[in-house]
Amino acid sequence: MAMAIAAENWCIKIGDKVYGPYRDDQMKAFAAEGRLAPTSNVAPAGSTSWQEARQFSQLALLFPSASETPSRSFGRASHGSETRTSPDGALSNFFLIFDPAPGTAGRLEYKIRHLGDAFRITENVWCVSSTQSALGLKNALTQDMTSREFVIIVDAVRGRAIWHNCTPEAHSHLTRAFVRSRAKA
Repeated sequence: MAMAIAAENWCIKIGDKVYGPYRDDQMKAFAAEGRLAPTSNVAPAGSTSWQEARQFSQLALLFPSASETPSRSFGRASHGSETRTSPDGALSNFFLIFDPAPGTAGRLEYKIRHLGDAFRITENVWCVSSTQSALGLKNALTQDMTSREFVIIVDAVRGRAIWHNCTPEAHSHLTRAFVRSRAKA
């Protein structure tokens, strides 16, 4: 049953971090972008009573279907046509390679473990099984990353990759490698 609370500003909580406040129009945009899910923890600004977004009647209207795949975290807006959930909704295996700032590996480990079934291969390389897209994983991981931290996400099932904050040289090499491999496919 949706709670009837007249709020004009909302906060979103992910783990121990609180984001916002956001206006209703911003929340609507976040839902449309896949950044706000029915299961996202939200509260009216100033409140500490966290509930799933679908529990608030104003926010429940933002989600067209109860069968919508829940998103696990609030992330940056996506650029491009790929969505947070994989196009076919199937489970995929991803390899995440990252270089966190000193002392922040625990923060990323917490996020990675909440993306799906995850295990660490080496200190900065993880394997994650998830129904999210590579872009969805990137959005979940990069929201708190500094400009000196990078991540490369490879979808081992679909042969896709996405990266964030790579140096221009690394970006160029990665782009050439993936363009060449796709041209041969």
